Amino acid sequence: MLGWMKHFFLVASALMTFGLSDYEQTSHTLPLFSSEKSDTGPQAVKSFVYKINEHDYSLFHSVFPTDVHDYIHRDEEHAKQLAKQFTDQAKQQSYLKFGSTIEDRISPMFEGTVLRSFEEALSQRMASLSVEEQEQLQVTNHPASGRGEKIVHVFSLKTGEDLIRFHVRRDQPPKQGHWFNFHYHVASDNYEHHYPLASIYWGKDVPPLWKA
Repeated sequence: MLGWMKHFFLVASALMTFGLSDYEQTSHTLPLFSSEKSDTGPQAVKSFVYKINEHDYSLFHSVFPTDVHDYIHRDEEHAKQLAKQFTDQAKQQSYLKFGSTIEDRISPMFEGTVLRSFEEALSQRMASLSVEEQEQLQVTNHPASGRGEKIVHVFSLKTGEDLIRFHVRRDQPPKQGHWFNFHYHVASDNYEHHYPLASIYWGKDVPPLWKA
């Protein structure tokens, strides 16, 4: 009886030792989640990729509090390119409004300061829109004549609402001659506030009417 028991324990020990050594070898040669390629042949270990499922991941809506389909595709570089294009159109409409006499006198200051500031303001406004909304924007083609302030409005074809209004006002501070005050308006305050771009001095004599 005692001999049979010794034989049983010897066999059991051998089996356990064999199993453990095989496990240790496997655990060393097959590391989980390894990103390095193995040179051992066609049975090389592949990296694991785990795709998060909205319904299985309990913290999903803490990280993404709204429906993922509601996220908006924005492109700041696209906004800058469109702003430059619209500013070039605004330049053409401005000179149509000024007439040749005013254009000849103020064009260097207008292009170097006013248009540059307008392009920056327009780009910032457009950056908050989706690419689809940016593509719906257009520029008006009829600047106001006489003493009207309108140069161009950038508006949405889809909603009909103006994103930004580019205007110029004639100012005559006491004993300071005549000035052209360039500014813009936005929809967020119902176009009431004047956001200044720059003022250009004309002189003591009264400037011609727009489109003269």
